[in-house]
Amino acid sequence: MLDALYDGGVSLARIVPILISVSILVNMVGITGIAPKISSLIMEVGRDNFIIALMIGTIVPFLLGTSLPVVPTYVLSLSILAPPLLKLGADEVALHLFFIYWSLLGGITPPTCTQAIVAAGISKGDWFKTGINAMKLGAVAFIMPFFFVWNPAFVGRGAHLEVLICAVTGFLGAIFMAYGFFGYINSKINLIFRIVFFLEDYYCYSRIICTPRWG
Repeated sequence: MLDALYDGGVSLARIVPILISVSILVNMVGITGIAPKISSLIMEVGRDNFIIALMIGTIVPFLLGTSLPVVPTYVLSLSILAPPLLKLGADEVALHLFFIYWSLLGGITPPTCTQAIVAAGISKGDWFKTGINAMKLGAVAFIMPFFFVWNPAFVGRGAHLEVLICAVTGFLGAIFMAYGFFGYINSKINLIFRIVFFLEDYYCYSRIICTPRWG
């Protein structure tokens, strides 16, 4: 029991400085009034390029997600960023899922990657390598939310045939993308097969990209 308490205290001591640093950063976002400026920037950029507007929209949940729980991050991000994206024509359900995903991802990305640091403390591994592996494992989750908003049929918001096509191509595309990024199935995959997986992934998702339904 004493050893367990000692290990828990050491692990907590490693995480606390990171949490304090991130908390300062999050508070600075509120004090400086950056959030409203991000909303206006989304409106300006989104008229010409919707994908870039979504990328800008990931900044707030990414920063908040490093220190806050998922629900507060999701609520704050939605209240700040949803109105301009809805005005640009984004689907409501797809937008909710978009922010839920990005509220979760802040915990696995360096340099903060608090969830990866906790995992590294349990496994006694290197926190940075653990964070990189977490990003590789979660690579699909970084990309999928953009498809949700780009074509709402991905989340069941469309005609039956269109939803079926998106479900099949999205499922296959996610698998091929994961194999291509991580390079491992039952053993290591060589570079040629990884390139083939990426090409198959591009073919699957081109069915979704070519038929956007936003706006």
